[in-house]
Amino acid sequence: MITSYSNHQSHLSKEAILIYEMMHRDGPHPNNFTLSSVLKACSFLKAMYEEARLLFDSVRERNAVVYNTMIACYAKVGDIETARQVFDKMPEKDSISWNIVISGYASNGNTSIARELFDEMLERNINSWNAMIAGYSCFGEWREAVDLFKSMLLGTVKPDHATMAVLMSACGHLGSLKLARQIHGFLQKNRTEMNFHVYNSLIDMYAKCGNVDEAYQVFDGMPMKDVVSYNVMISGLANHGRGQDALNLFAKIIGKGRDYFDCMVKVYAIKPSADHFACMVDLYGRAGLIEDALEFVKTMQLMRGKGVGKTMGCSWIEVESEFHEFLMGEALLYSKKRKSILWQTRS
Repeated sequence: MITSYSNHQSHLSKEAILIYEMMHRDGPHPNNFTLSSVLKACSFLKAMYEEARLLFDSVRERNAVVYNTMIACYAKVGDIETARQVFDKMPEKDSISWNIVISGYASNGNTSIARELFDEMLERNINSWNAMIAGYSCFGEWREAVDLFKSMLLGTVKPDHATMAVLMSACGHLGSLKLARQIHGFLQKNRTEMNFHVYNSLIDMYAKCGNVDEAYQVFDGMPMKDVVSYNVMISGLANHGRGQDALNLFAKIIGKGRDYFDCMVKVYAIKPSADHFACMVDLYGRAGLIEDALEFVKTMQLMRGKGVGKTMGCSWIEVESEFHEFLMGEALLYSKKRKSILWQTRS
């Protein structure tokens, strides 16, 4: 239970700590695995940072898992010096220990020390290389990221899709079309897993290197596209003075949404619910197509008049990444919780 709750970076982390307190009071003695899960839960809650330190200090027998979790906890809150102290005190360090402290230094902007530790490693795995390359790229040291990638190719560790995504971001910032084509060729030659992230990074790289046509070729060749794919391509077209092409592509998104809705009704004979209607109105509204949204509402009223999806009007509000639906005439709307949501939104 503690491990399950600690894997969620949310309010569920508090539940892990509460269960640990119950276990400490009434249950069996916690082992190192339990303690590492509790420390991980504390790392998600800044208010529990001091409690995590006290808990770690109270543990006499620590294994590598507990050490690594505590190093990660310190690094996450920016206390990289204390993280290094814990790392240096470890009787035996594994590859995870090295990767955590390297990533900690790199993510806190100290790429020089991160590189020193990276060079000290006797055995580097893909996570070691990715942490160092990402650290360089994150802080604008794009040439260093590319050079380190070239060094990586000389060894036995092969880059994965995460490596390539970071490398393409660095290439885009450098603006080198020659390098962009080399990276694209490397992807094709090595049959790298082409997921959404890699495809979108490839489109963005070509666009930032000034070749929107090649970016569009990649975009057009995607077996499936997500919203990021469209955003990156539209942005690339707009940034290179091809405003009309950007608008045309944007119109395709709206058209696809309407096509899916029509297909649902006409081909699969699915009766639209309040959720479907709300999604379509929201699609038009977010696109700024107010007249189309109003026209769709009229269509919706005609459909309901014919007995299709006779559901009361539906609205929704997003508060703190959580969606709350309200149906017309719903009695729950006047509960204290719902009123609180509405007043919170208004304020």
